[in-house]
Amino acid sequence: MAATAPPLYVEPPAVVPAGFGLAAVAGMPPTGDAHWQNGIEYQPLACRPAGAWGDPCATEQDDKTLPYGVDTITALPFTVYAGWNCKIVGYTEQEVMQRAQANLLLGEWRTVEDTVWTGAMGNTPYLASPDAVDLGAAADPVDALALLENYLGDAFGGTGVIHMDRYLATHLITNGTITPQGGRLMTGLGTAVAAGGGYTANTGPDGTPAADGSYWMYATGAVSIRRSEIFVSPDTVGAALNKTTNDVMVLAERTYVVDWACAHGAVLVGPAPTGG
Repeated sequence: MAATAPPLYVEPPAVVPAGFGLAAVAGMPPTGDAHWQNGIEYQPLACRPAGAWGDPCATEQDDKTLPYGVDTITALPFTVYAGWNCKIVGYTEQEVMQRAQANLLLGEWRTVEDTVWTGAMGNTPYLASPDAVDLGAAADPVDALALLENYLGDAFGGTGVIHMDRYLATHLITNGTITPQGGRLMTGLGTAVAAGGGYTANTGPDGTPAADGSYWMYATGAVSIRRSEIFVSPDTVGAALNKTTNDVMVLAERTYVVDWACAHGAVLVGPAPTGG
Protein backbone atom coordinates (compact mmCIF):
# COMPACT_ATOMS: atom_id res chain seq x y z
CA MET A 1 0.00 0.00 0.00
CA ALA A 2 1.41 3.39 -0.98
CA ALA A 3 2.23 5.83 1.82
CA THR A 4 -0.38 8.56 2.21
CA ALA A 5 1.48 10.77 4.71
CA PRO A 6 4.89 12.42 4.63
CA PRO A 7 7.77 10.57 6.33
CA LEU A 8 8.52 11.34 9.95
CA TYR A 9 11.61 13.48 10.46
CA VAL A 10 14.02 11.97 13.00
CA GLU A 11 17.51 12.86 14.17
CA PRO A 12 20.33 11.62 11.92
CA PRO A 13 22.46 8.68 13.10
CA ALA A 14 25.16 9.57 15.59
CA VAL A 15 28.59 9.81 13.98
CA VAL A 16 31.74 8.64 15.73
CA PRO A 17 34.79 10.33 14.15
CA ALA A 18 37.21 7.91 12.47
CA GLY A 19 40.32 7.13 14.48
CA PHE A 20 44.00 6.39 13.85
CA GLY A 21 44.58 9.26 11.42
CA LEU A 22 46.88 12.26 11.54
CA ALA A 23 45.02 13.79 14.49
CA ALA A 24 45.85 10.75 16.62
CA VAL A 25 49.63 11.03 16.23
CA ALA A 26 50.36 14.76 16.02
CA GLY A 27 51.34 17.05 18.84
CA MET A 28 49.19 20.17 19.21
CA PRO A 29 51.25 22.94 20.81
CA PRO A 30 49.55 25.99 22.33
CA THR A 31 48.66 28.76 19.90
CA GLY A 32 48.78 31.88 22.05
CA ASP A 33 50.15 34.37 19.51
CA ALA A 34 47.73 34.42 16.56
CA HIS A 35 50.53 35.43 14.18
CA TRP A 36 51.26 31.70 13.70
CA GLN A 37 48.41 31.81 11.17
CA ASN A 38 50.81 33.64 8.83
CA GLY A 39 53.10 30.58 9.01
CA ILE A 40 55.82 29.57 11.43
CA GLU A 41 59.55 28.97 11.49
CA TYR A 42 61.85 27.40 14.05
CA GLN A 43 65.23 25.79 14.54
CA PRO A 44 64.72 22.04 15.01
CA LEU A 45 66.37 19.65 17.42
CA ALA A 46 67.43 16.02 16.91
CA CYS A 47 68.27 16.29 13.20
CA ARG A 48 72.01 15.66 13.35
CA PRO A 49 73.80 12.77 15.04
CA ALA A 50 76.54 13.52 17.54
CA GLY A 51 80.19 13.16 16.65
CA ALA A 52 82.62 10.64 18.14
CA TRP A 53 86.19 11.08 19.37
CA GLY A 54 88.58 8.41 20.54
CA ASP A 55 91.31 8.36 23.19
CA PRO A 56 94.10 10.63 21.90
CA CYS A 57 96.60 8.73 24.05
CA ALA A 58 95.85 5.51 22.19
CA THR A 59 95.83 6.89 18.67
CA GLU A 60 96.04 10.27 17.00
CA GLN A 61 92.64 11.91 16.63
CA ASP A 62 91.42 14.50 14.17
CA ASP A 63 90.21 17.78 15.59
CA LYS A 64 86.62 17.83 16.77
CA THR A 65 84.46 19.53 14.18
CA LEU A 66 80.86 20.69 14.00
CA PRO A 67 78.72 21.43 10.95
CA TYR A 68 78.39 25.16 10.48
CA GLY A 69 75.07 26.97 10.68
CA VAL A 70 71.60 26.29 12.07
CA ASP A 71 68.77 24.54 10.22
CA THR A 72 65.50 26.45 9.93
CA ILE A 73 62.09 24.89 9.34
CA THR A 74 59.32 26.95 7.74
CA ALA A 75 55.67 25.88 7.57
CA LEU A 76 52.89 27.71 5.73
CA PRO A 77 49.17 27.72 6.59
CA PHE A 78 45.98 26.57 4.93
CA THR A 79 42.32 26.92 5.83
CA VAL A 80 39.60 24.27 5.77
CA TYR A 81 35.94 25.14 5.61
CA ALA A 82 32.46 23.67 5.49
CA GLY A 83 29.06 25.10 6.36
CA TRP A 84 25.38 25.24 5.57
CA ASN A 85 23.73 26.47 2.37
CA CYS A 86 19.96 26.07 2.09
CA LYS A 87 16.66 27.87 2.44
CA ILE A 88 15.93 28.99 5.98
CA VAL A 89 12.29 27.84 6.03
CA GLY A 90 11.80 25.18 8.72
CA TYR A 91 15.13 25.77 10.50
CA THR A 92 16.00 27.79 13.57
CA GLU A 93 19.10 29.96 13.77
CA GLN A 94 20.56 27.57 16.35
CA GLU A 95 20.09 24.60 14.00
CA VAL A 96 21.78 26.42 11.13
CA MET A 97 24.80 27.39 13.22
CA GLN A 98 25.11 23.94 14.80
CA ARG A 99 24.90 22.17 11.43
CA ALA A 100 27.47 24.47 9.87
CA GLN A 101 29.98 23.67 12.60
CA ALA A 102 29.12 19.95 12.70
CA ASN A 103 29.82 19.69 8.98
CA LEU A 104 33.27 21.17 9.57
CA LEU A 105 34.04 19.02 12.61
CA LEU A 106 33.13 15.78 10.85
CA GLY A 107 34.68 16.67 7.51
CA GLU A 108 37.84 18.58 8.32
CA TRP A 109 40.35 15.80 8.99
CA ARG A 110 39.97 14.11 5.60
CA THR A 111 40.64 17.49 4.01
CA VAL A 112 43.55 18.24 6.34
CA GLU A 113 45.14 14.88 5.50
CA ASP A 114 44.65 15.32 1.77
CA THR A 115 46.17 18.81 1.93
CA VAL A 116 49.13 17.58 4.00
CA TRP A 117 49.72 14.80 1.46
CA THR A 118 49.39 16.90 -1.71
CA GLY A 119 50.35 20.45 -0.76
CA ALA A 120 47.45 21.54 -2.97
CA MET A 121 46.83 24.74 -0.99
CA GLY A 122 50.42 25.98 -1.23
CA ASN A 123 51.06 24.66 2.28
CA THR A 124 54.49 23.47 3.29
CA PRO A 125 55.75 21.00 4.25
CA TYR A 126 53.73 18.31 2.48
CA LEU A 127 54.30 14.60 2.01
CA ALA A 128 54.35 14.16 -1.79
CA SER A 129 57.04 16.81 -2.14
CA PRO A 130 60.30 16.80 -4.12
CA ASP A 131 61.97 17.36 -0.73
CA ALA A 132 61.17 13.75 0.27
CA VAL A 133 64.07 11.30 0.09
CA ASP A 134 63.04 8.55 -2.33
CA LEU A 135 64.08 5.30 -0.64
CA GLY A 136 63.10 3.16 -3.63
CA ALA A 137 60.57 0.36 -3.94
CA ALA A 138 59.52 -2.48 -1.66
CA ALA A 139 57.83 -5.71 -2.60
CA ASP A 140 55.30 -5.57 0.23
CA PRO A 141 54.17 -3.18 2.98
CA VAL A 142 56.16 -4.95 5.70
CA ASP A 143 59.39 -4.40 3.79
CA ALA A 144 58.34 -0.81 3.07
CA LEU A 145 57.76 -0.24 6.77
CA ALA A 146 61.20 -1.68 7.54
CA LEU A 147 62.85 0.66 5.03
CA LEU A 148 61.08 3.67 6.54
CA GLU A 149 61.92 2.63 10.11
CA ASN A 150 65.56 2.22 9.14
CA TYR A 151 65.54 5.63 7.48
CA LEU A 152 63.98 7.30 10.54
CA GLY A 153 66.59 5.73 12.79
CA ASP A 154 69.32 7.30 10.68
CA ALA A 155 67.74 10.69 9.97
CA PHE A 156 65.98 11.60 13.22
CA GLY A 157 66.93 11.35 16.87
CA GLY A 158 63.36 11.15 18.10
CA THR A 159 60.20 9.16 17.43
CA GLY A 160 58.84 9.87 13.97
CA VAL A 161 55.59 9.19 12.13
CA ILE A 162 54.87 6.82 9.26
CA HIS A 163 52.05 7.87 6.94
CA MET A 164 49.95 5.47 4.85
CA ASP A 165 46.41 5.00 3.60
CA ARG A 166 43.91 2.86 5.46
CA TYR A 167 44.18 0.04 2.92
CA LEU A 168 47.83 -0.64 3.72
CA ALA A 169 47.22 -0.05 7.41
CA THR A 170 44.49 -2.70 7.44
CA HIS A 171 46.85 -5.30 6.00
CA LEU A 172 49.60 -4.38 8.47
CA ILE A 173 47.16 -4.60 11.39
CA THR A 174 45.89 -7.97 10.15
CA ASN A 175 49.35 -9.49 10.07
CA GLY A 176 50.29 -7.91 13.41
CA THR A 177 53.00 -5.60 12.06
CA ILE A 178 51.30 -2.53 13.51
CA THR A 179 48.96 -2.57 16.50
CA PRO A 180 46.46 -0.19 18.11
CA GLN A 181 47.80 1.18 21.39
CA GLY A 182 45.99 3.85 23.39
CA GLY A 183 44.15 5.36 20.44
CA ARG A 184 47.20 5.26 18.15
CA LEU A 185 48.60 2.78 15.67
CA MET A 186 52.17 1.83 16.56
CA THR A 187 54.90 -0.20 14.93
CA GLY A 188 56.90 -2.78 16.86
CA LEU A 189 59.67 -0.19 17.27
CA GLY A 190 57.28 2.34 18.81
CA THR A 191 56.86 4.58 15.79
CA ALA A 192 53.44 6.19 15.42
CA VAL A 193 51.44 5.45 12.27
CA ALA A 194 48.99 7.89 10.70
CA ALA A 195 46.45 5.93 8.65
CA GLY A 196 44.63 8.88 7.17
CA GLY A 197 41.20 8.64 5.60
CA GLY A 198 42.32 11.59 3.49
CA TYR A 199 45.55 9.89 2.38
CA THR A 200 44.03 8.77 -0.93
CA ALA A 201 46.00 10.80 -3.50
CA ASN A 202 48.66 8.05 -3.65
CA THR A 203 51.19 10.37 -5.25
CA GLY A 204 54.96 10.13 -5.07
CA PRO A 205 57.57 12.83 -4.44
CA ASP A 206 57.25 14.02 -8.05
CA GLY A 207 53.47 14.39 -7.68
CA THR A 208 52.71 11.45 -9.99
CA PRO A 209 50.08 8.92 -8.84
CA ALA A 210 51.33 5.38 -8.28
CA ALA A 211 50.44 2.73 -10.85
CA ASP A 212 47.48 0.48 -10.14
CA GLY A 213 48.37 -1.98 -7.40
CA SER A 214 51.17 0.19 -5.97
CA TYR A 215 51.06 2.52 -2.99
CA TRP A 216 53.24 5.26 -1.51
CA MET A 217 54.19 5.36 2.17
CA TYR A 218 56.04 8.23 3.85
CA ALA A 219 58.01 8.77 7.03
CA THR A 220 58.55 12.13 8.74
CA GLY A 221 59.89 13.50 11.95
CA ALA A 222 57.44 14.20 14.75
CA VAL A 223 54.38 16.10 13.46
CA SER A 224 52.98 19.24 15.08
CA ILE A 225 49.60 20.75 14.27
CA ARG A 226 48.49 24.25 15.10
CA ARG A 227 44.87 25.12 14.42
CA SER A 228 42.64 28.05 15.18
CA GLU A 229 39.26 28.08 16.83
CA ILE A 230 36.29 27.71 14.47
CA PHE A 231 35.30 30.99 12.85
CA VAL A 232 31.68 31.26 11.65
CA SER A 233 30.64 33.88 9.13
CA PRO A 234 28.28 35.60 9.04
CA ASP A 235 27.76 35.18 12.76
CA THR A 236 23.97 35.48 12.56
CA VAL A 237 21.40 33.99 10.20
CA GLY A 238 19.96 37.46 9.67
CA ALA A 239 23.23 38.67 8.24
CA ALA A 240 23.46 35.58 6.00
CA LEU A 241 19.88 35.71 4.71
CA ASN A 242 19.16 36.47 1.07
CA LYS A 243 15.73 38.06 1.49
CA THR A 244 14.89 37.58 -2.17
CA THR A 245 15.34 33.80 -2.17
CA ASN A 246 15.23 32.94 1.57
CA ASP A 247 18.60 31.22 1.10
CA VAL A 248 21.15 31.24 3.89
CA MET A 249 24.83 30.36 3.49
CA VAL A 250 26.97 30.15 6.63
CA LEU A 251 30.68 29.24 6.53
CA ALA A 252 32.53 27.50 9.35
CA GLU A 253 36.30 27.47 8.92
CA ARG A 254 39.62 27.34 10.67
CA THR A 255 43.28 27.70 9.83
CA TYR A 256 45.94 25.00 10.16
CA VAL A 257 49.72 24.90 10.14
CA VAL A 258 51.19 21.37 10.01
CA ASP A 259 54.94 20.83 10.28
CA TRP A 260 57.69 18.30 10.89
CA ALA A 261 61.47 18.45 10.96
CA CYS A 262 64.61 16.50 10.05
CA ALA A 263 63.22 13.42 8.31
CA HIS A 264 61.06 13.05 5.21
CA GLY A 265 61.33 9.79 3.28
CA ALA A 266 59.17 7.90 0.77
CA VAL A 267 58.85 4.26 -0.31
CA LEU A 268 56.78 2.82 -3.16
CA VAL A 269 55.00 -0.43 -2.23
CA GLY A 270 53.96 -2.86 -4.94
CA PRO A 271 52.27 -4.97 -5.98
CA ALA A 272 49.15 -4.82 -3.83
CA PRO A 273 49.34 -7.03 -0.74
CA THR A 274 47.19 -10.13 -0.57
CA GLY A 275 45.97 -11.71 2.64
CA GLY A 276 47.34 -11.18 6.13
